[in-house]
Amino acid sequence: IARTGLDGKLLQANNHFSEMLGLTEEELCNKHITEIQPPAALHHTLTSFQKKISEKVHKTNIEKRYIHKNGNVVFVEITSSMILDVNQQPMYFLSVIENVTEKREKDKELMTKSAKINAIFQNSSHLIYTISKDGILTSYNDNYRQITEFAYGGSPKEGTRVFMSSAKEKNISRELLDQATLSHQIALSGISQQYEQKIVGKNGNIKWFDISLDPIILPDGTIDEVSYIAHEITEKKENEIEIGHSLKEKEVLLKEVHHRVKNNLQVISSILNLQSSSAKDTAILNLLKESQNRIKSMAYIHENLYRTNDFANIKFSEYLITLAENLVYSYATSKCPIQLNLEIEN
Repeated sequence: IARTGLDGKLLQANNHFSEMLGLTEEELCNKHITEIQPPAALHHTLTSFQKKISEKVHKTNIEKRYIHKNGNVVFVEITSSMILDVNQQPMYFLSVIENVTEKREKDKELMTKSAKINAIFQNSSHLIYTISKDGILTSYNDNYRQITEFAYGGSPKEGTRVFMSSAKEKNISRELLDQATLSHQIALSGISQQYEQKIVGKNGNIKWFDISLDPIILPDGTIDEVSYIAHEITEKKENEIEIGHSLKEKEVLLKEVHHRVKNNLQVISSILNLQSSSAKDTAILNLLKESQNRIKSMAYIHENLYRTNDFANIKFSEYLITLAENLVYSYATSKCPIQLNLEIEN
């Protein structure tokens, strides 16, 4: 608390005010108010002081900077009242001064952090936006605005509902819209989510995005909003689709190759079978039958590969069963019956 004369000199100050400036009460008293302020504020202080006296402004609330004895700046908030005599003439000013330096520094720190976050938010190559628990768009960066214009032909607006629009309006399928709504609800429970979304633009072009959802947890543990970070994966998705088509073509080609090989081997087997019908020598017949069985065993492999979806592996147990049964059929006679018992792992 301080008492200031109409000439601007400090008449009285309490301990708190003097300690605030690192001076004793004696050092502080009789100083002009301009002596404890930065030189740059001199003209403004004098003008404002004279104006209050001439206009008899009874009470003011202002912010000022004072200079500490060590040269540091002290930010203060002042509530000043003009004290009048019995004739309603100004006598002096009585001021209550609060040191708000720490508050100012915290405000400055928060503003700096806010500026940094905003710079990251706006300059990121990703789409960044936040949606409330009620599905309301609460913030977004410029990349999100550009994609909204690409998809819907208009800029987004904070306060609009995101998940209540129809699938047709959203240019996405009903299934994807339901997935987005479900992911949002799960994120509100505190569990991060991720999904891919296809967006069809007004011009018919397609863009794909990988979207990550994270709950925004407040200090008290509540979750009122979800943050969204999305990056475009159109090129990656197109490559995946192209590779998928290419693989499908190669699978069809491989199936056809195995089918042709199997057919050719069967033709060779049939030729050997015809040849054996004209052979009289038992040894030659056995050789032809042995060759025929070897060719059939190779044909079975290609038949299995033709019927499978995995060209790197076949079910070897099925191959062995088919092969063994064929050999039994080829060599067994009524005089020497063979019973086949198989215990084969997959």
